Amino acid sequence: MRYEKDQLLQSKNLLQTLANGLNPLTKEPLPSDSFLRESTLTSSLFYLSAYIDQALSKPSKRKRTRHLPLHLTKAELQTVCLPEGKIGIQAFTKAVNQVLDRENSQLLTAVRINKQLKRMGILSEIEDEEGGKHTVTNDHSEGYGIESVQRKFRDREYEQVLFNETGKQFLLEHLVEIMAFEEGNAADEKDKKNAFPADFEKEGV
Repeated sequence: MRYEKDQLLQSKNLLQTLANGLNPLTKEPLPSDSFLRESTLTSSLFYLSAYIDQALSKPSKRKRTRHLPLHLTKAELQTVCLPEGKIGIQAFTKAVNQVLDRENSQLLTAVRINKQLKRMGILSEIEDEEGGKHTVTNDHSEGYGIESVQRKFRDREYEQVLFNETGKQFLLEHLVEIMAFEEGNAADEKDKKNAFPADFEKEGV
């Protein structure tokens, strides 16, 4: 990091010297007919110099690591603004990540949510002829507000999983508990099934 700052500072000084009409090696004035004295070029050199100076003045940000835990709170989830209509899991995670405290939490991913929903038996996974794995709905999905539609991409059909209003509410209300399973909070399969009452399907939220 220190080496990068030194390089930026050296570059800034070189640009400033050129912009002021001086040879950066000898500090002597450039010939009057030099293209480096063109006003458009000197303006660009001054701009680049100022840009580097601004970058150097900014405090360095702490690098994010994958080792940070996923930190979700009910209060944060209450501020999530989801798109209208049926949405895919990518749109859901994007909306949630906008309210996360990124200094203390890693970002939520669609893969992680799908993994948990499959563990709960709300979604399933199939394998195609080429060995690719795909997330699909099952007999339990509809009761949780999860639907599927057939899509086509490059002459290949696939099933897209969508969350309707019931599904979006289910995710928001239970996301903290859903993701807690990934941290090993469920002792066994029995606990996993009991943590989320099947009554949610009957409630018709």
